[in-house]
Order: sequence, then structure tokens, then C-alpha cells
Amino acid sequence: MIADDPLALLLHAPMSDEACAHIWEFLSDLAFFFESARFAQIRRSHCAQGDHRAKTPDSPLHDPDQLELFPDNPPS
Repeated sequence: MIADDPLALLLHAPMSDEACAHIWEFLSDLAFFFESARFAQIRRSHCAQGDHRAKTPDSPLHDPDQLELFPDNPPS
């Protein structure tokens, strides 16, 4: 029930559009700065738990359909 959860009460409390936008901006910045500061720890945790989405995708340089702008052997 919403009445038992203080966070749900806060999230469903009436607020102006401006207040909502300010809270969203704060939470977005908080998430960005936290991830920037703790990315390695977050990635290790996800990889340890078997979350394959946390692994870095293959480089686009290894994509056979991707044109190479700076090939190792430039044309002569």
C-alpha cells in the first residue's frame, strides 16, 4: 500500500511542474555523478553477478560493416 511507504507518499505527493522538473534534474545529476565516480565498482559488481549488459560492447572497428577511417595499412 502507498500509505505504508514513505517514498511512495513522497513520489505521489502533489507538486508543481517546476518542482517536478527540479527534482528530476537533481536526481539525474546525482545518478550521473555517482556513476562517474563509481563506474568501476558498479561494473565489477554487475560482471560478478553475471550481468552481460555491463560488459563493454565490441569496438565498432571490429564490425565488418563499419568503414575504417584510419586503417593500419593506408593505401600507397
